[in-house]
Amino acid sequence: MLSFTDEQLLNLINNTIIKKTEFELKDFTGGSIQITSTNNHQLMKYKVSLFFGYQNRNAICRTIDIKEDYLSIWVSALLLKTKSMQVKNNGMDLSELNEMMNISPSSNKVEVVSKEVVSKGSKNIVPTSYDIDSEIIASDLYSRILTINKDFKGDYKKWIPDIEKMLRIDKRDILDIQNCLHWIYTSGKFWIPNIMSGKKLRDKFDTLSIQMNNKPQQKSKQQQNNDFIDEYFFNINKKDDDIIEVENE
Repeated sequence: MLSFTDEQLLNLINNTIIKKTEFELKDFTGGSIQITSTNNHQLMKYKVSLFFGYQNRNAICRTIDIKEDYLSIWVSALLLKTKSMQVKNNGMDLSELNEMMNISPSSNKVEVVSKEVVSKGSKNIVPTSYDIDSEIIASDLYSRILTINKDFKGDYKKWIPDIEKMLRIDKRDILDIQNCLHWIYTSGKFWIPNIMSGKKLRDKFDTLSIQMNNKPQQKSKQQQNNDFIDEYFFNINKKDDDIIEVENE
């Protein structure tokens, strides 16, 4: 039976939303599996339905055909994705209250100008349309963070401009970035709490790449077994040679 990590299951839903629908991740409200019988019960069809709220009291839904063999994967992915969206506390916590009481309203005022969100006192501009590769990487990082911290409140949309610069200005390859994220959450776990945004990923990417590429590869179990066998027979042959030398003496 196939086994997948929470990270992979979340990526399945997130990338399906991004690539197969016109909606954003924040629009997703749930999903379901449909099984229907057609052609006088001679043919079974399997679909996954993704929901994105309501319009005129009708559910907004996008449906995608899937294979019977992968039903359990989609069920697990939908359940995990929906659970990850749960809001455990609808009220402000102490840190939020403290922030609201100690920040001057004029220092953090937000204005909407020409379909761009501009924060006063900051040069950061969050565009409304993004390159698909940048959004995939941002959602990938966001999904990975959620696997270790389901209460994470970061907005992955704000990471996209920095990741877009990685691709466009820094000339990073999307596969290299994805491989780096995979390495962080498998072998380079020291970096997990230090890479919690697109900016941190961009700033530290050179260091991450060097460490990832210089890290010695761990031998597979088969390679370890082969090494053991080689060493075993080497020692046997060495003992035989020693015995022959003693007899000759």
